[in-house]
Amino acid sequence: MIIAISLIWIRHKVAGGVESFTRNLLDGFIKDESPNSYILLCSKDNIQSFSHYEADERFMLYECPVTTSDLKETLLFENFKLDKLVSSLKADLCFIPCYRMPLLLWNNNKYVVVIHDLISCHFPQLFSTSRRHWLTFASKRASRRADMVVAISNFVRKDIIDRFSVNVDHICTIYNPILPSREVGPFSPLMGKY
Repeated sequence: MIIAISLIWIRHKVAGGVESFTRNLLDGFIKDESPNSYILLCSKDNIQSFSHYEADERFMLYECPVTTSDLKETLLFENFKLDKLVSSLKADLCFIPCYRMPLLLWNNNKYVVVIHDLISCHFPQLFSTSRRHWLTFASKRASRRADMVVAISNFVRKDIIDRFSVNVDHICTIYNPILPSREVGPFSPLMGKY
């Protein structure tokens, strides 16, 4: 199976827990001996931080024509060009380790998204009105349109089902692993221990 993994939104040391989650997952894929192939869809300004994964012949890096630090550019690419790119790479599915699924789906690509929480619904006072509406819209759209949604806990799974009326067969729980003391790749000194 060829799995595209969208990483264009990851800003090294800025994405926080989602970045750690994603890098832990990629490290797990390296340890897994499955015959899957992985195409890491990176941006111009984060591709270097993922380059060590190419030591495994199952991994290939693809540099997308975006700069992660330019939110507008990244959102436009994700929403209007990502689906076509996934098709052109002949990926069997695209994994997105957050809620940011393409707005326009031109092809019959399969998507798996991870929803880590619905914090903007529970603590709206922490977000601007526009940000809160965007997060709710994007999470709802992803939870309804993805072929599979991964929730990081049963609480998050139930929250998504209750708030967005999601088909229970299209959402599963996979808990985040706890890695108390471990270094990840060549950027480990920058990330510290976690």
